[in-house]
Amino acid sequence: MSKKHLKRTDQAVIGQRGKPVAVTSQLSYQSGPIPSPETLAGYNAIVPGAAERILAMAERQSAHRMGLESNVIQGDLRRASAGLWLGGLVAVFAMATAGFMAWAGHPVSGTIIGGGTLASLVGTFVYGSQIKRQDQAKR
Repeated sequence: MSKKHLKRTDQAVIGQRGKPVAVTSQLSYQSGPIPSPETLAGYNAIVPGAAERILAMAERQSAHRMGLESNVIQGDLRRASAGLWLGGLVAVFAMATAGFMAWAGHPVSGTIIGGGTLASLVGTFVYGSQIKRQDQAKR
């Protein structure tokens, strides 16, 4: 593994008389969950089969994370679909109410209900289109 992927920090704690009393060293990997081949070989030398177990653990973690992401995406799609259906039903009900109000001799009330519903639908569509464009511009 190249040095740009490794980060090593060494710290010494200096006591009252100016002599080191503790030295700590930390090695971290900046490119992912899998250690370098040299480190894996070191683990394998100490515990036979450790490298394979570490790789299997990384694979399981990756599969778990991808499964969670898939569940989140599927849930978002279901919620979006349910929202569209419920919004559509509310809009149809409101427009039917507006039509009934106008038919029943209350044209002003029907116009207010129908116009408000139509304005809400157009506003929601325009707002959603703007948000979608902003999301695409960020990518």
